[in-house]
Amino acid sequence: LDRCPDICDTTGSVNPVVCECNDSGLNDIRGLHVTEADALAALADCRADFAEGAVGAGRGMRCHGLKGGIGSSSRAVELDGQTYHMGALVLSNHAKFDDLIVAGVPVAQRLEQAAQVPPHEDKGSIITVLATDVPLSERQLGRIARRAIVGLSRTGSYCGNGSGEIVIAFSTGNRISHYPQSDLVPLRAAAENKMDLLFRAAAECVEESVLSSLLHAETVTGRNGLTVRSLADLLHQAKGES
Repeated sequence: LDRCPDICDTTGSVNPVVCECNDSGLNDIRGLHVTEADALAALADCRADFAEGAVGAGRGMRCHGLKGGIGSSSRAVELDGQTYHMGALVLSNHAKFDDLIVAGVPVAQRLEQAAQVPPHEDKGSIITVLATDVPLSERQLGRIARRAIVGLSRTGSYCGNGSGEIVIAFSTGNRISHYPQSDLVPLRAAAENKMDLLFRAAAECVEESVLSSLLHAETVTGRNGLTVRSLADLLHQAKGES
């Protein structure tokens, strides 16, 4: 309302999309500690450079049995001699440690510190946002969103029964005026034979974003004394003992 004075006056309302992951293992979720002031401060602090790991909504996340949270990555693709981008942001709260794969390597089998990760079920979720400046149709965006699961699979996730995988994809490639000057608006879309470039970019972005969320997070102790180790700590410990 502050940024757009014409909302619900001379123009329509805003219909926000809100997603969530359950962090009740670490967080006192019934305490309702996040206030309206916290939400407004977060919106006011939105920028291209942002912290990853156990920050914001990611503070209470657990990914592959380790500390998860916010992760992001991007890829550049060339179409008709112009550089475009595909970016991903995840809120990782899913999968099992025994299944974690990094660059094709099963982590639990390589780390003696694996015993420090308690047994657990795949009962979390992951929110993925894919953003691109490639002009795309709604159907093409849906196809790209489905490729996010490829990225999750590359990290070892099999999308368990207790997990929810939610993907939102959007493009800024077609700008549609809120106050159009004509009855028809031009819309562009990528050629279908170039979609493989975007599928690969989306899968790679999501894979790297999950790993980024794990590597940026630090070990956190939450309610009832529950401590969730970070992958960075386990790797550092393994290096010190080798």
